[in-house]
Amino acid sequence: MLETIDEVVEFMKDPPIFMMVGKGSNIVINPEGNVRTIMQISPYLSKEIIENTFLTVGSGMSITRCLSLCQKYGLSGLEFAAGVPASIGGMVAMNFGCWGIEVGNIVSRVRVVKKGGAIQWLTSKECQFGYRTSIFQSQNWVVTDVQFCLSKSTPEDIQASIKASIKQRLNKQPLRDKTFGSIFKNPPGQHVGKLLEDLGYKGKQFQNVQLSRKHANFLLNTGKATFQDVKSVIVTIQEEVITQTGIHLKPEVHLVT
Repeated sequence: MLETIDEVVEFMKDPPIFMMVGKGSNIVINPEGNVRTIMQISPYLSKEIIENTFLTVGSGMSITRCLSLCQKYGLSGLEFAAGVPASIGGMVAMNFGCWGIEVGNIVSRVRVVKKGGAIQWLTSKECQFGYRTSIFQSQNWVVTDVQFCLSKSTPEDIQASIKASIKQRLNKQPLRDKTFGSIFKNPPGQHVGKLLEDLGYKGKQFQNVQLSRKHANFLLNTGKATFQDVKSVIVTIQEEVITQTGIHLKPEVHLVT
């Protein structure tokens, strides 16, 4: 784990082949794969900075901790992410979104350390945010800090919004089960959960894994599921769905081989 910005810079001067992870809530890593160096950013790498409606936090901070700061300082805009077990950096890298809102919509700028140790602030436009993607998925940089552009509100209203988001998420998603989050991205103009449910996948069992009975786009570990078990199920569903509907489902979960 990288604890300070100096450690990040030193690491990036001549880095090995590595992978950065946040809290790992949307990845499945092959233990027999090629990635040997997995790095994380400490949640205490940077001190939060509040300037009017701009909030800057370290990428290793959890969304739960970040929302506590938002509530304390009366800054609204991130409540839609309440209840997600992720870090700020991870959510930015994948451009997490739900209910028509994406993290990229409220990012002002992002600080990165590039290979060689150069530090740079990127504007939101330079982050190249798209549907569940960003420039950070194609560049081997380390995200250290994120600045959000939020709006003023009251701690009470923010708390109520946080509670509402968590309640909605708990009602619709199996957050308390062993899952890595959404399996597939939504095809254009469709909701993949509804598509899979209509095709009979909701609750379907595949040996050690099962499609959730609460939301068909969540895969649950019901035994001792392996990386290969998960990969096999994903490929099977993709093949069956394209045969039945002509739609190619793209994984949202990152399978690290």
